Amino acid sequence: MAATEPQIATKNIKNVIVITLLTPQLIEDTEIASLEQSLLQMIKKANVVNFVLNFENVIFLSSAVLRVLIKVNSAINEKRGKLRLCEIASEILEVFKITRLNKVFDIRKDVDAAVESLQ
Repeated sequence: MAATEPQIATKNIKNVIVITLLTPQLIEDTEIASLEQSLLQMIKKANVVNFVLNFENVIFLSSAVLRVLIKVNSAINEKRGKLRLCEIASEILEVFKITRLNKVFDIRKDVDAAVESLQ
């Protein structure tokens, strides 16, 4: 089965790449694998080193997405960049707290706060 293209939107704000996840439920293995590949390629090719992942549209995600986020964070760290997460639904934020990933990731309220923290 061919991997589906991840539904994401990107824009550059103040030399920070903001990636908005458009899929409300990130649960399908093929979709998650495609998302991982797309994000890692984007990081590798980017001329900037700081990224924001905007979860404003996401209401549910598989635990496999947490693994992808850790890999993405590592790839950004290798470029000496920084990653911010934002607009995370309270239910998903609770998962970050239970797994203590809220200590690994810098989570901000919204895109503006996330971008500002990288200036």
